[in-house]
Amino acid sequence: MARAENSLLSNRIIISTYCSFTGQTFGQKVINCPAIANAWTLGAIRLLKVKTLGYILAIIILASCGSPREVMMPYRNYSLAANRLLPLQYSNDKKSIRIWLSKSTSLDRVITVSKSLDSSYSCELTIFGPGLGNAQKTKGYFIIKKLVPESGYKNFFSEIDSLNLGSLFDQKNLEVVLDHPVEIYIIEYLDNGNYSKFRFQPGLSNSDYKAVEMLIQKEFPILSISH
Repeated sequence: MARAENSLLSNRIIISTYCSFTGQTFGQKVINCPAIANAWTLGAIRLLKVKTLGYILAIIILASCGSPREVMMPYRNYSLAANRLLPLQYSNDKKSIRIWLSKSTSLDRVITVSKSLDSSYSCELTIFGPGLGNAQKTKGYFIIKKLVPESGYKNFFSEIDSLNLGSLFDQKNLEVVLDHPVEIYIIEYLDNGNYSKFRFQPGLSNSDYKAVEMLIQKEFPILSISH
């Protein structure tokens, strides 16, 4: 933009100098000489374009800095899909499993894998909680990632069925400490309207919990990655 302004100023100085010898005013000379008029017009147009582009960029930047806002979605409650993080027992899906993982950090991770009534599949990882931003300020963190189980949906649910999750209950004597981090899995399972849940700590020797832990780690290696 500075170059366009300088070019336009140079043109004006040249025209004004010529006018001082001819006795014509600046406006008369610009009108009477097509070449000068064209040069002046092109310079003005160039400057206008540069300034307009600057305004547009400024508007885009300001708009992108705005916070997302809540919008009305009248049909959102038509179907209570499991990936909405509503209570799983009220889901309309045919089969769903929700895995809550707490790593003793400020962020919680939730994976929801579902098979809907029309036999379509979905899988999402949701990460949320207070995160630490610049200048050590706490900032809300929320992200959703689309996933697919490593072995595919059909194989994944086949293995889930083989684990008989409906028969598992909470681990007894969950470790509660303050001096070191502790991981906890919370599993929710919905199968044709039958809802069950249980929780356990990974790394146990119990064969039932161990099989669930190994399946989760195999199908969703992203859970072992720090975000």
